Amino acid sequence: MNEKQTIAIILPCYNPIKGWEKNIVTQFQKIEAELPNIAWSLYLVNDGTKKEIEDSEIQFLTRQCPNLKYLFYKKNKGKGFALRHGVQMAEASFYIYTDVDFPYTIESFKKLAKQLISSKADVVIGSRDENYYKQVPPFRTKLSKAFKWCLKKLFRISVTDTQCGLKGFNSKGKAIFLQTKINRYLFDLEFIFLLNRNKKLKLKTCEVILRPNIVFSKMNVSVLFKESLSFIGLFFRNLF
Repeated sequence: MNEKQTIAIILPCYNPIKGWEKNIVTQFQKIEAELPNIAWSLYLVNDGTKKEIEDSEIQFLTRQCPNLKYLFYKKNKGKGFALRHGVQMAEASFYIYTDVDFPYTIESFKKLAKQLISSKADVVIGSRDENYYKQVPPFRTKLSKAFKWCLKKLFRISVTDTQCGLKGFNSKGKAIFLQTKINRYLFDLEFIFLLNRNKKLKLKTCEVILRPNIVFSKMNVSVLFKESLSFIGLFFRNLF
């Protein structure tokens, strides 16, 4: 009998909204039910959240999801740092990361996982179509489209939707992911940038769909400024 494939799901967590722990359990159990031939594990990384996470919430998660590992540190360091920490600590054949609210449909998650295993791709990247923007606040839509335009004009990379919050990879992809340095949102772009420079890895995309009624966090001006500096830094790395 063949052993089950193992997939670790990595979730960064910062100031989660009410009911977050129940949503994790619901979505994780749906994934397990849809793909029962895979041995799933869950790594939840508390990125120095300012909102107190109750012991009862973690206890609920560990009761409902026995394969959950809870990781935390006191100082907020950013989504990129949190995911690198989770990926580094995780042990599996494959790794998938997404946001703590599981913003994409179970069917999208299932499709990406199956493609990651069956296609023998080293990395599978979620890709959002135009319907995604119908559910996104106007400012985010403009920001995202402006970002895509900049990528098309300034970077010679095969993937233009670098910021989709659903990606998966094997151990080879993990090694590249752990080479990223950006701590906040543009770690995704840096990951694609590094993948694009490594011609030996097989990269594929997978169309994904946003779940209805997802709540988006507000974009902080100071964060946007810092990310702009990261973008400029990556641009010059791309040139030289």
